[in-house]
Amino acid sequence: MAAKPGVLASLKRLRPGWLAALVLLAGGAAVIVVNWPGHWSYDSVIQLDQGRSGLYNAWHPPVMAWLLGLADRLLRGGALFTVLEAALVFGALAALVALAGRRAWAAPLAALAALATPQLAIYPAIVWKDVLFAGAALGAFACLAWAGRLWSARPWRWALVLKASALLALAALARQNGLVLIPAAGVTLAWVGLRAGGAGRRWRALGPGAVLVIAASLIAVAGASALKLHSDGEHERRRQWEELRIYEMVAARSMKPGLTFPILAAQAPAMNDFMTTQGPRLLKFQRIDPLVQNPFVVAHQDHDRPAVLAQWRAVFAADPMLYLRVRARLFAWVFLTPDLKSCVPLSIGVDGPPALMAHLGLQERYTDTDDAVFDYAQAFFGTPIYRHAAWAGLAAVLLVALLVRRRPEDIAVAGLLASALGFAATFFVISIACDYRYLYVLDLSALAGALYGVATLGTRQGPKP
Repeated sequence: MAAKPGVLASLKRLRPGWLAALVLLAGGAAVIVVNWPGHWSYDSVIQLDQGRSGLYNAWHPPVMAWLLGLADRLLRGGALFTVLEAALVFGALAALVALAGRRAWAAPLAALAALATPQLAIYPAIVWKDVLFAGAALGAFACLAWAGRLWSARPWRWALVLKASALLALAALARQNGLVLIPAAGVTLAWVGLRAGGAGRRWRALGPGAVLVIAASLIAVAGASALKLHSDGEHERRRQWEELRIYEMVAARSMKPGLTFPILAAQAPAMNDFMTTQGPRLLKFQRIDPLVQNPFVVAHQDHDRPAVLAQWRAVFAADPMLYLRVRARLFAWVFLTPDLKSCVPLSIGVDGPPALMAHLGLQERYTDTDDAVFDYAQAFFGTPIYRHAAWAGLAAVLLVALLVRRRPEDIAVAGLLASALGFAATFFVISIACDYRYLYVLDLSALAGALYGVATLGTRQGPKP
């Protein structure tokens, strides 16, 4: 029986892939330099303040504030956070293209082309939870792909599984609906194990998938519990759900003008008057803010919560199709972005509440370089590069192709694409705004899948389980 190739022997066959990986890592370094010290929006500045004070609220993921606080302690101003984001994104992409075959000399060229997209040239330097989430998600599935490649080397396999667990936990902490990635990754790894472990080891191959789900869940729960110790004590999550219900009912009233709210009329008449008169005028399907940031809603939402919940249940229990119509209209804005410029395509420079900026020692910034960066991104606004539907279509095509070939590494990348599509689908239920960044992970995953596909083009179908 021939001896199994060692880890080093496997790595030596990847020269074009390593060159492509170096191109991506060098590009990542250039992105950090050009965009230094990163691009900070209002939310980013608020999260930095929370990180510095050590007191977090749930309007934003506490893990963002915590990481920004760590970055701020290492280098005043938190700019090192952009290094973390870029390291996650470019590290994951480099790991995927490093899986290229011996003759995949198109991979370095594909890497250069990918670096020209705004998704890589700009976004890894924007301080957003969505960028952190996307980088962590890509990194986790890149680990699974390498676990498939090195399956017979048990120490490497388990090290990669544990690293993937930590990254999945980080993704879940960065975005609540990112929890869908954990079971998806578990199924993916189990399938990878079945393809890589051999016909006689089916049950043993399933173990790493179970370990991944358990470890990632435990890390996420422990992290959330630890961060909750630094909570400001406000009930932000409860208010967010009530705002969503108000938004959906006003949208329903807008789409069905004869709709009435008898429970609100009886129990919260002032809220009923607002939602039937002012509400439809304030409603924007592309964004919840004009409606729920109205002073009336802010002042009354806590007191009227039971009536709002009861009315929401009654409205959509009586007409489930109305709920689906409302959600479809809202989801169309986030997925199709019919008016990209009204959907916050990106954030450039440094901007935040003036008093808070002064307190943090930050200066408002929009330099000539920032202006050039924005102009560069804007040149892509009317193209498929900024269309989630186009990236979703690419992801679906790549998913089918990878499932046909079914090498262990292919299954891992297919799992990434399926998870990104599944994550995007969760916004059918929870979308409240059409910001481009919400589905950044979908576009980035499709781009990663395309790079991997080019790098492994011509590779033979995987072994039968």
